[in-house]
Amino acid sequence: MKILVIGGGQGTGKDVVEYFAPDSRNVSLSTGYNIKDEKVRRTIANISLEYNVVLNHAYCGDMSQYMMLKELYKVWKNAKHIGYIFHTGTYSTYSINWNPESNYTDMKKASDELSKKISKQCENNILPFKITNLRPGMLDTKKSRLKPHWEGNGFKGIDFAKLIEYLYNLPWDICIPEIVVQTKHDIK
Repeated sequence: MKILVIGGGQGTGKDVVEYFAPDSRNVSLSTGYNIKDEKVRRTIANISLEYNVVLNHAYCGDMSQYMMLKELYKVWKNAKHIGYIFHTGTYSTYSINWNPESNYTDMKKASDELSKKISKQCENNILPFKITNLRPGMLDTKKSRLKPHWEGNGFKGIDFAKLIEYLYNLPWDICIPEIVVQTKHDIK
């Protein structure tokens, strides 16, 4: 398994890159790849054809992650690429965000919908690859631990990597459109 991690420069993405090393590569701001740039997204999508697994993990506070997924879909479809795309969504889209100034769940919902559309094509054998939208709750990262709503536990990067490995190794005819992963709260 050879994996490209989009957004593997820190936190969970970095943990995934380290878990799969030396068969992994990080493309992120830290390596000069800003997915806010359309040309960079196209470059990354073309690089991804060298890998059989891609984790689209970079979230930029705008629609860039969505646009990156769309570009991956387009390039893999046109190349008839066989592989597995994992997209990092979020558990938070299952509930209403009561802060009208926060766009986080709105942007993530758009990615959820795109992932579902791609997955349906995979299930119907229109596409030769598979996709799973991984929808964790709170991640266990340095950044997450500083948030006011941190409750003492989160989904660890090593477990994120093991989940990808498990799903990748399932029989090829099994499609899992999405997985929701939560951790128990207040673990001491």
